[in-house]
This record gives sequence, structure tokens and C-alpha cells, in this order.
Amino acid sequence: MNLKDKVISFVLVVIAVVIIFQPKFRLAEVIMNNALIVILTYVSLGMLFALFDKRKLVYISLLSALLITLYIKNISNDNLLYKKNDGLLPNLEVCHFNVIDFEGDNPEIIKSIIELNPEILSFEALSPILNKYLIENLKSRYAYNTFINRGGDVDSKLILSKIPITDVDTFYLQGHPQLKVEVTDKKMNIDFIFSNITPIVYSGSNSISEAQIEELAEYISTKNNNTPTIVVGEFNQVYWSNSIRYLLAKTNLNNARRYVYLTKRKPYEHIFYSKELVCLKIEELFDNKSNNIGIVGNFVVNKNNKNAELTLK
Repeated sequence: MNLKDKVISFVLVVIAVVIIFQPKFRLAEVIMNNALIVILTYVSLGMLFALFDKRKLVYISLLSALLITLYIKNISNDNLLYKKNDGLLPNLEVCHFNVIDFEGDNPEIIKSIIELNPEILSFEALSPILNKYLIENLKSRYAYNTFINRGGDVDSKLILSKIPITDVDTFYLQGHPQLKVEVTDKKMNIDFIFSNITPIVYSGSNSISEAQIEELAEYISTKNNNTPTIVVGEFNQVYWSNSIRYLLAKTNLNNARRYVYLTKRKPYEHIFYSKELVCLKIEELFDNKSNNIGIVGNFVVNKNNKNAELTLK
């Protein structure tokens, strides 16, 4: 290879290394968050290099793309296909809405919820007016609720449930309130944890978000490990970040996402779940203007786990 090709090879390899090992500086965060674009770029470059008979550059670009893809897949849901319900167990569907990006009126939100018809709903960053509106207009379907009213800032939260909420715990991550509810059916309790992590917008916020995730991991790992658990929320990080990897390793939770799309918005909303459950599907939610407004996941109890069955009303 000539000097120019060596420089290109070096840059390609360095970017791949940054995504996988994630050194702590701002440019590395930007590169890591755009890993999907990097993969597509590397594949396109590989085809371009092939046209000019740059075989070594073809190998380096495609191999780098493969390594990044395998790295991301390793942190995704490890099922090649989502499992199917055999019809013997009822589904538990949970849905998380981020209303900040919703471009529509309140009746459209109600319509979307009715169409989805999940058992548990969570909302963040909603105003006191919208909070009251949702509770009043959905009370015939969702008789149980709890919320944190912070005047519409990102710490404002609302949980609606068809299943009775038997316990509520407000806990704090670096001073920011989070919600954990226990929903109780006839034969099993399920812990539903609703959390949001501070966005990484400057160097100081990186340490705050890392501390929040460490505290969240500690909170989850110290509770009753036999209770089926679902964690949802706006984590403001892609799931292949070091912090999310730490959370999953510390808590033994599974990532519901099996893959991600190159959408307008990076995959910052996540659903994680414990081994007592099986994920049947996960989908991103969009409004009629293609804004990403949330995520929905469908679960059943893991029949291979000793912790029994779930019966929904």
C-alpha cells in the first residue's frame, strides 16, 4: 500500500476501535453514537475501493464493519428471531411514550394508546395539564395510576396500568426522581421501573449519566431477584455504550432490542427485562409526521423459569 492507503487504513481501524472500546472524550461519544452510520459508510467504502481494485482497503473496511456489527449484536437480544406465544400464556404489553417530540393534539395520543392497548403505559416530560388529561380520558381502560408532577420538565412521569398497582417507590438517581411500581395479578408480582437518564451534552453530564446508571444498577440488583422485572425509559444513550453494558451485566437484565433501524432518531428509548420473562416483540412508535415518540414491548412469563405463571385480568 502507498502512504495514502496506509493513512486511510489507519483512520478506518481507529474509528472501529473507538466504537468498540469507547475512550472517554467527546468525539469518541459522537462516533460511538453514530455506529450505524459508520457501518453503512464502511460497506459503501468497501464497494468503492473494489471499483478501484484497492483490495486491502476493501478487506479493512468490510472487516471493520463486520467487527462493529458483531459488537453491537452481542449486546442486542440474543434471539435470532423473537419467540412466539404458544397461546397458553397471556401477553403483557408495555408502552413508553416520550411526548416531547409528539406533533399532534391530545386526542391523537388517546387514539394511539387505544389502538396499541397495552397493559402498562409510561409517559415522561408531560405537562400537568396533559397528565390530568390522560388520567381522566383513559380511566375507563387504565384504572390505576401514579405520577411525579414536576411542572412538565424531563423528570415529570406518569404510569397508567390495567393491572392493580400495589406498591409505589420513588427513588433518586443523582437527585432526579424515578418510579418503580409493583403490579400485582392473581399469581405473580411484576416490578415495573420507569427511569430517565441525563443526556450527555457536555463533559460534565457524562459523569452524571454514568453515576445515574451505576445507581440504577445498584437499585435493581439489590431488590428481590425473583420478581419479574421490566425497566423502561429514556436512557439518552445507545445500548452499546459502556454504561448500558455495565447496567445489563450488573443486573443480569436482557436487552429487548434485537436490532435497530437507521431512523431519524438514535435508539435512546430502551426496554430491559429479567430472566423470568420472554420478549415476544419490540417496536418503535412514530407519530403521523414520522417523529419517534416511544417504544412498545410484548412479554410473557418464561415457562422454563421456576418462578411460575402470569395471569392477566
